[in-house]
Parts: sequence; C-alpha cells; structure tokens
Amino acid sequence: MAKLTLAILIIAVISVTVLSQTPVLTFSVEPTTVYLAPGRAAQFQVIATSGAAYTADDVEVSFTIPPGLSVTPQTGTIAKIAPFTKGKLAFSVTATADLPPGKYTITAAVLYTYCTATNCFQLEDSLTIPVRVTAELTGPVATTKSATLPPWALPTLGLVLLGVGIGLWTRGIKAPIYFVLLLFVIGGFVYGIKLRQPEQAQGIASVLCTSCVGIEAVQHAPPHLSDAARAALKQITSNIDLVVFYAPWCHTCPYAEAMVKDVAAINPHVKYTFVDVSVDRARAAQAGVIRNNRTIVPAIMRADTGAVIFGIRDLEPRLLQLLGVGK
Repeated sequence: MAKLTLAILIIAVISVTVLSQTPVLTFSVEPTTVYLAPGRAAQFQVIATSGAAYTADDVEVSFTIPPGLSVTPQTGTIAKIAPFTKGKLAFSVTATADLPPGKYTITAAVLYTYCTATNCFQLEDSLTIPVRVTAELTGPVATTKSATLPPWALPTLGLVLLGVGIGLWTRGIKAPIYFVLLLFVIGGFVYGIKLRQPEQAQGIASVLCTSCVGIEAVQHAPPHLSDAARAALKQITSNIDLVVFYAPWCHTCPYAEAMVKDVAAINPHVKYTFVDVSVDRARAAQAGVIRNNRTIVPAIMRADTGAVIFGIRDLEPRLLQLLGVGK
C-alpha cells in the first residue's frame, strides 16, 4: 500500500508541476489604465513575472507611442529576473497641452532571453497600455470581489484530515494515513496555484522529482570527440559547409562552436561559418532558427541540404548524422 501511494504521489507531483507551468515571463501593467489630463504626466509600471525555473536575461522594453503622448524613459532594461520572482520598470507618460480628451493606446515591445541546460532562447512579446486623457481625472470603477473561502479554510481542513489520519494510524489502521498525506500534498499544490503562487508548487515538485529520478544540473565541460567519431569523420571525402548560429547571450553556444571546430580540425573537408543571430536575423529566419518571435540557439545547419540540428544534448551523434557519417 505504501509503495502504491508513493507512486501515486510522484505521478501527482509531476502532473501538478506540468499543469502549473506558465510562460517564462508574463507581463502586466499597473495601473491597468493610465489616467491623465492634457499637459500633465502620470506614472505606470511594466511588471515582468517569472513563472519558470529559468533566469530571464536582458529584459528590454520599448514603446510605440501615439502622437500627443510621450514616455520617459523611452526604453527600460532589467539585467536578470530570477526564477519565480518579479521585475519592475517605472515609466512616466505625458500628454501635450492640446491633446484632445479620449482613449489612446501605447504598445510596449518586450525582448528577453533565457537558457536551459541545452538550448538558449530569445523571445519577443508585447502588451498594450490603455491611456485615458480626460479633463476631469477619474480612476477605474471599483469592482466587487466575489465571495470566496477565507485563506485559512483549506489549510485548516488539511490539518484536520491529517489529524484524523494520524489518529487512525495510532489505532492500527494504517491505510488512511497514506491517503490523507496524498490529499494534503496535492491540496497544497492546488491551493498554491489557486493563490497565483505556482512557484511554491513548482519548487517543491522540482525538489521531489529531482530526488526521485536523480536529475542533476548539466555541466558543460569542453567537448571531447570519441575515437569512433574521429574515425567516422575521416571517412568524409567531399567538402561540407556548416553554418553555426549563435548569440552573445547564449550560454550553451560555446560548446557547439568548440565541437564544430574540433570536427573541422580532424577533417579539412568540413568547413564552418559562425553567424550571430542578433546581427544577421534574416539568415537565421531563413534557416528556421528564428520563427514565431522565438530564437533558438545554438543551431548547426548543413548548407547544401538545409538540415538543422538544435541544442547540445547528444550533440556528437547528431552532428555525425548531419554530416552523413553517423549511424
């Protein structure tokens, strides 16, 4: 019974973790509508909220502004946003004195990067900032919250169930304690997500699942080609051009670059070119490295076929296959 309950608990932890996953960053504006009078200024904040276990780097915010409005500063940058934390940028919007009252919209463009153990990504996002210019300043209409359970209700119920289970355990009835513990853990995850605090659920689940399956952080030591790979590379007798797409913000790109250099050093028929995706975005987009406002690097493309491989996981066998000498 204990093993079965433990298995169910692990599955539940993984399931809740997956269901609670949110984008790496989500963006919002406070206040949701900016009110100001002609010739006056008002403050607002762009808030970036991390919902994943990855550090977001170089979060850049810029604006498209309708005539009659101006934003100060014109751009803003957050160097890093740690996992499950928030970053805020403060701005001021000013209306010209002759701007007619009405509704206006400022568009914020956001660009940021993040890296996993094997890939690095650059993402583009946007959000709109409603601006209301009015001679008589008013705020948004207050909304009435719907009735909900008080915050202490569910934790109290969980403690009561746990107490009942312990009481039954002391009387020799062991099965309910496993069931109560299972409900207690799942309820805690769900309650955390309900309160918009998925970081607690994800953090606990990450620790539990890492302990269960033995996952450890990947360390990127310099690549070392195996003897079998070296022998396979020497079979190449015609010229092959590789294009390695990288970015200065990519943490895993140096590993891919080093392996391609090692391959070329073994067989001079293999040539390579490094392309910075932040400089030659058109070429990266043509190769599929940039698509749907997402950039994925490192990427290695074989120029004559257009085939592309991404990331550094199991890079040696995939690179050999790309070169036509892999199994």
